Amino acid sequence: MTGCAGQTTQRDPNITMPNLNWDMLLSDIGYARGQLQQIEQRVAEGSVPSEHELKIMLEHAYKHLNDAWEVCHAPTQRPAPIAPRLR
Repeated sequence: MTGCAGQTTQRDPNITMPNLNWDMLLSDIGYARGQLQQIEQRVAEGSVPSEHELKIMLEHAYKHLNDAWEVCHAPTQRPAPIAPRLR
């Protein structure tokens, strides 16, 4: 089975994942959850999103879930932007 960043994993419930970037992973899960809750709320209130709006909202939730998967092994701190060289 393939895990985060294409690494091979095994199905062992005793294996912990201490090297994952839990802060970033949970942040992206939270954003996805918020978007999905917004869809649920709109439907419950009778303000059903149009097909176009729903597509965008679901793509937004998916993007965050995908980001959570892709960055789960990323460093906790993002690298500083590279400044252009002055000549």
